[in-house]
Amino acid sequence: MIHSFILLAVLAGQIGTSTQTPSKDLDESEIVELQKYYRKTAAEYELSHGESFENKLKLWERPLQSYVNPASTYMTHGELFVWTLNGRPEACGILWSKRFGNSRFAIHSFHSLSLSLLQAVRHDSVFWSPKRSGIEPIEVIDAKEPAERPQLRLAQMRSMSRDFSALNHRGEETRNLRLHPQPIFRVDTQERELDGAMFIWFEDWDPELIMLFEIRKSAQSSKWHVVFARFSNLMITVNHKDKEIWRFSPSEAEPPLGTPRSAYNSLHNVEKVPLGSEKPK
Repeated sequence: MIHSFILLAVLAGQIGTSTQTPSKDLDESEIVELQKYYRKTAAEYELSHGESFENKLKLWERPLQSYVNPASTYMTHGELFVWTLNGRPEACGILWSKRFGNSRFAIHSFHSLSLSLLQAVRHDSVFWSPKRSGIEPIEVIDAKEPAERPQLRLAQMRSMSRDFSALNHRGEETRNLRLHPQPIFRVDTQERELDGAMFIWFEDWDPELIMLFEIRKSAQSSKWHVVFARFSNLMITVNHKDKEIWRFSPSEAEPPLGTPRSAYNSLHNVEKVPLGSEKPK
């Protein structure tokens, strides 16, 4: 049985994967088939970095997050993946699906976490190629100087995360997003100047926003910075100690589902998900 939202400790407790209890309409055998599809598909994507896309990104060996949203009309289910370069997360993607009748159709959503240009290719076709960097690092005001020991830096990031709040906006309705208290990914390095960790915000059980803490070095000092990456088509605002510091608002330049040339791209109904058994309508 997959237990309700249990954090599984990975890499000495620094990285976690969580799952949600399947409902009676999404049994374990179907979840296994969906996971096989997501993981096979993630491995088919080739991501690269740089102006000439010569630097190949590495797909992290396991999904960071597996989820099912029983509150969704379409019984959404998906997994979150990350691609790295020299241990730093450069792109994250959610491969997920919706049920229509007795079939499931896939949605492939990607967001850049890079200051450089990226490109994602699948089956020899370019799926996504942002024309600009995907993040804008924001200094965390009043944050302590990064600690010398990795364990203490992790504690600092967990503490800093509690000073943030995130909301999404549906017309006149505003909802607080729920922060997972543990990071879902720790930057794969022991070097102080390169350390960082990713946290995730949810609405119900759907991942809506990634928050990445990392250390950025200047000529004078090394300081904590934070970046955000949306996985939502709604307006989102983020506050730090009650002061708004980041906002996504859909516009003509940045539509709700993004575009193949923007930092975020979410393509619906990419293909029918192959399942060994069909559910009745």
